[in-house]
Amino acid sequence: VDGLTFLNNQAAYIKNKKELDKNIKNGISFTIVVFDICDIKKINENYGDDTGNMAILDAANLMKSVFCPDNIYRYNNNQFVGIFYNISEDDLKILFSKFEEKIDLLNKTPNLYKVPLVISKGYAIYNANIDNDCNDTFNRAKIEMYNDK
Repeated sequence: VDGLTFLNNQAAYIKNKKELDKNIKNGISFTIVVFDICDIKKINENYGDDTGNMAILDAANLMKSVFCPDNIYRYNNNQFVGIFYNISEDDLKILFSKFEEKIDLLNKTPNLYKVPLVISKGYAIYNANIDNDCNDTFNRAKIEMYNDK
């Protein structure tokens, strides 16, 4: 468990990913979502690490309020990964819309980091025709996340 956000940590993600890779040939349906808190370095440099941690915590709490927290992992300082099973693309888009609404609401309230919280996101649905393993799906999701910046 990540000590700041109380979400799963990177070690838990790696363990889950290995387990998923073992079972990938069984036709399991999963989607990987990658989230990135934009400008966290700027927040840390201008307002201090404690303020940056507050932004990370706010982002994590927003994710928890929309997505199943058991399926979200803090991947590194400002990136999070979600692994979701048997979710349709339409349902995922609805969740993304709710997530954006919550970010907009948070940005309308005064906060310590003095800049809008911006979280880019991308997803990829596992496709046996193009993905050899979870890493391939993750890499496609990460490309989509960068396109969202």
